[in-house]
Amino acid sequence: MRIVIHGNKILWLCNAYLYKGKVSQVQKLFKTLLDIIPKEELNRLVIIGDLNVDLRKKETEKFKLIKSLATQLGLDIIEPPSGTFRSSKLDFALVSKNLKGSLRVENSSLSDHLPIILTICPSIINLDYQKISLPNSKLAHSLTKEALLNANNSKSLIQNHQISYETNKNRSLKNIKRKDYEKKLFHLLTERKNIAISKVIEDYWTDLLNENEKLRFSIESSKAFKQLQNIFGYRSFERRDGGIVNSILMNGKIIHEPEMINQALIDVLKSIQIDKTRPLSSPEPFPDMEDLSEEESFQIIERMATNKAISFDLFSDVIFSQDLKMKTAQIVKDLWSKEVTQRLHDSHFELD
Repeated sequence: MRIVIHGNKILWLCNAYLYKGKVSQVQKLFKTLLDIIPKEELNRLVIIGDLNVDLRKKETEKFKLIKSLATQLGLDIIEPPSGTFRSSKLDFALVSKNLKGSLRVENSSLSDHLPIILTICPSIINLDYQKISLPNSKLAHSLTKEALLNANNSKSLIQNHQISYETNKNRSLKNIKRKDYEKKLFHLLTERKNIAISKVIEDYWTDLLNENEKLRFSIESSKAFKQLQNIFGYRSFERRDGGIVNSILMNGKIIHEPEMINQALIDVLKSIQIDKTRPLSSPEPFPDMEDLSEEESFQIIERMATNKAISFDLFSDVIFSQDLKMKTAQIVKDLWSKEVTQRLHDSHFELD
């Protein structure tokens, strides 16, 4: 059932009863879901009911099948905290990860199964993860390079870019569509009858890794690294500098929740930046500084990293590329004056 809540929130709800919990019933359930639900709405799916697969027995073929198929559709298996039929956990939910599902079990029932109650967070179910808006990198490179080549100092560089940015503001974002990957394992597990689930999964990964090894030592080695990156989050030759924090130790506990991590980091930064024993000083205007020599300017430019993500202000790091370094060093020698810095547009400091 496709439900529209409050006129603007979409939710797919599947009330499932697999009366025998057979492998073929699990296969049919997931195949039906993939056939019916548009791929851009698979991130807002709830399956709940009596699936007759005991979650306590995670070594069984039926559980491995459900686990593998759920993972490929971006679903979490939400396990009840206690048994729903005697000591067995036959009633449970599968919920899209971003809906953050949780279950509780009622203690009384007219049925031989105890009822389960699912809670989800529906605030994000309208997000379409298939469509992404990114800064137009080609336009950013073009505008920034043109602004630099037509400039004779920092002031004119900033002015040239601001004029071009305002003229092309409506083209600053580029909509791209996420490419849907081939769900090969999903189809293997749902199309075949009387299959050995563990064997199919094992053979799939064995074949995939053998293929990756062959690609790795061929002229198509880039495909091998991309495959590893997609599967394992691996990035070849990438420097890990701790720029992204995904867990912290706080009061003896490891915290993984992004909201709590962000708040803790903000609190630490505040405590570092602000000494509560001293009054806050009034803001000082940017001081006028002497122009750099061309050699000093070039030394700074040489140290700048390139090939970074393009920001929403469309100012590109193309100015630090090999063929433009010398020109940039000549132009930004006088960047450090108050007259120039006050001309910087607010768009350079906006967070999106």
